[in-house]
Amino acid sequence: MTQDKSETFIKWLDSVLTENNLTDNQLAKKAKMSHSNFSKLRNDGILPKWEVCEKIARALRIDPVEVFRAAGLVQSLPDLDAGFEQLKRIYGSASPIDRKKIVKHAKIVTEEG
Repeated sequence: MTQDKSETFIKWLDSVLTENNLTDNQLAKKAKMSHSNFSKLRNDGILPKWEVCEKIARALRIDPVEVFRAAGLVQSLPDLDAGFEQLKRIYGSASPIDRKKIVKHAKIVTEEG
């Protein structure tokens, strides 16, 4: 794996951890995996494989494809940017009531509502 992909994944992971107020160790526990996976990533630049990405996605309650993309396992779609991915994470972690509010605000911002 290239160093660029590792740096991109670490940057993505740091962003997600910050948004969820988690440490590497806390995410590892939520994902039911060894903290050493995160250490390898940070210290050795080893990107996670499919199974680890799925565990991370489940623990964060986000679409696994987002983690696959961040790890370089799936190509990013050119029309989707980081803001869209962030919005999906926020929506995915919101309560059903807050999801309705998010959609309502999005409609107002885009002048649909």
